[in-house]
Amino acid sequence: MSSMYFITRMHPIELLACLQVVEQRDELVNMLEKERLKERQEDEAMQEVMLSKGFELSPVPYSRVTLKKGYKAPGSRHLRSQ
Repeated sequence: MSSMYFITRMHPIELLACLQVVEQRDELVNMLEKERLKERQEDEAMQEVMLSKGFELSPVPYSRVTLKKGYKAPGSRHLRSQ
C-alpha cells in the first residue's frame, strides 16, 4: 500500500494535525539554520578581533583539550600569541 493511499484515506482532522507537525518542523529547521549562520558570523567576527590583536587561532588535538572535571570539548580552539 503506497503512502499516498494512506494520506488520502486519513480523516481530515488527522491530516491537518500531520500538516501542522510538518509546518512546525519546518519552522524549527529554519530557526536552527538562522542560529547556525548567526553563530558562524559571530565566530568569524571574533576571529578577526583576535587576529587584529596579534593572536592566532590554531586547532588543538582533541586529546589535549580538557575542561573542568575532565570533560573534553570537541572542536575547541587554542589561542596562541604570534
